[in-house]
Amino acid sequence: MRRHSYVWTISLPYLAIFLLALLGISLFLSGYFQSFFETNWQRNLTDQANLYTRLAAPIVRAGPPYTGVNEVLASAAGTSGYEVTLLLPDGTIIGDNLGSQAARSTLLGDPEVTAAISGGKGADIRTDAVTGQRTLYVAVPILSSRQPIAEIRVAASLASLDSTIQKARLILLIFSASALILIILLGLFYARRKENPLVLLTETVKGINRGERKNIQLSQRGDEIGTLAEAFFDFTDRMNLQIADLTNERMKLAAILTNMTDGAILVNSEGVVTLINPAARHLFKYFDNLATTPRTLIEVVRAHEIVNIWNLCQHSNHQQTAAFETPVDREYLQVIGTQLKPSLPEFTLLLFQNLTTQRKLETVRRDFVSNVSHELRTPLASLKALTETLQEGALSDPPAAQRFLSQMDDEIDNLTQMVQELLELSRIESGKVPLQKKLVSPSQVVEPAVQRMSLQAQRSNLNLSFDCPPDLPQIEVDSSRLQQVLVNLIHNAIKFTLPGGSILVSAQLDAQRIIFSVKDTGIGIPPDDLSRIFERFYKADRARSSGGTGLGLSISRHLVEAHSGRIWAVSRPDEGSTFSFSIPLPRS
Repeated sequence: MRRHSYVWTISLPYLAIFLLALLGISLFLSGYFQSFFETNWQRNLTDQANLYTRLAAPIVRAGPPYTGVNEVLASAAGTSGYEVTLLLPDGTIIGDNLGSQAARSTLLGDPEVTAAISGGKGADIRTDAVTGQRTLYVAVPILSSRQPIAEIRVAASLASLDSTIQKARLILLIFSASALILIILLGLFYARRKENPLVLLTETVKGINRGERKNIQLSQRGDEIGTLAEAFFDFTDRMNLQIADLTNERMKLAAILTNMTDGAILVNSEGVVTLINPAARHLFKYFDNLATTPRTLIEVVRAHEIVNIWNLCQHSNHQQTAAFETPVDREYLQVIGTQLKPSLPEFTLLLFQNLTTQRKLETVRRDFVSNVSHELRTPLASLKALTETLQEGALSDPPAAQRFLSQMDDEIDNLTQMVQELLELSRIESGKVPLQKKLVSPSQVVEPAVQRMSLQAQRSNLNLSFDCPPDLPQIEVDSSRLQQVLVNLIHNAIKFTLPGGSILVSAQLDAQRIIFSVKDTGIGIPPDDLSRIFERFYKADRARSSGGTGLGLSISRHLVEAHSGRIWAVSRPDEGSTFSFSIPLPRS
């Protein structure tokens, strides 16, 4: 809201009174001058009309044809500029000093003529239809035996009078404006003298707002303004200390809320969200400005579980905790609702912890323990059975003992492979396996891996082929490690493809990366398992899985990611699978 100056506050009432008085006087004088001049003109014009009646009376009384009437009227009017008309009571014009009576048949409708016909004198001021000027009309009767036998009407233009009045009004206006300006200047000067201390005090306040500390010595004054200044400076010092403390606390709170990894939402008793931190905005994908578009809790979070927690806090006055999974993003959240009593009893604070990662890690840990236990239990149980068989007398049968020892050796080899792959995976995940990178063509990665697995594919009655254009750009990689990835993928394709099927290994350029793919016509992978096949020990279908530790794909994922690449799979049950990984081209 616009604030008015103290000068205007004390000056405007007086200026308004003076302006109204000046306006009233001006209007009165303007009207008075106009009425005065018009009255004088009417009196003079009536005297002239009386003169014309005395000159025209003999001719009228002589009767028609009223010879010489125009000349008499013209001679009498002379150069006055008046229009003199002689007419009978029935309105017939019989004479005119300008000789224009033929252009008008009657003047009976004019007010002044009507008054003269009644035996009196008539006058009227109106705008002439021909000249467009204000004109004064005066009509005087010619009497015979006290009865009007004719009328003299005199018309005089008021153009010169109007011009004179306009000049008088202009002079009056100039005088009034000059007087008003003078009064305003005097009033402002007087008000400024009274206001100077307040102006200085205002400047001091503005300086304090800018962080400045001005001393204008107003507190040395002995009047009310000095007392006001002294009280104001004391108040300002206390307020500055409080504002500094509040600003510091607010900055701390803002920093905490902004940098919190947990979401925070403050809700009032009506269910309207009054505060939301960045973590909560990101969590619920809400980025509108609450100051301009207030929203309720359900509009922001779009989850009835959270609203239920808020309602429980409102009714129980105790902290409430709940965990739930969001329906769209499938994220696992924990919400803690706390009513802010006694400081803010009308508000409830909702804290949100995203436990999705912890839950996934817990699932992976649980599955890892289960998978390791399963993978170790099978060979250990086999070793235990073989050992007990040997102890129970199989040692006395050398061929059987040799067969059992061979089986024990195979189980030990499986255990050894599992331990080696676990150690390999651990080294890769910890970054302790250095990559020997050099520029190679994609064919130098694909062809050795295909050749290495071709014999195994032939034994399984599978068609193994590759498609790798020779003109693909070089990549900077550890070729032996990428060959290990391709061997793992080809090995899985052979294991899960029925005899007579085919496997195609390819490499192609896609934007700024090379994509390697292994496509088979095997049994495929169920959709629920597709997102977890790169986890350690995870097997899509244990009933159909034979052999292996379940670590190959996990090792492959880490080796690809170590090359700044990405690995993924596309598959449908009974329609085959395609495993692909991308390697970025070296920067030029």
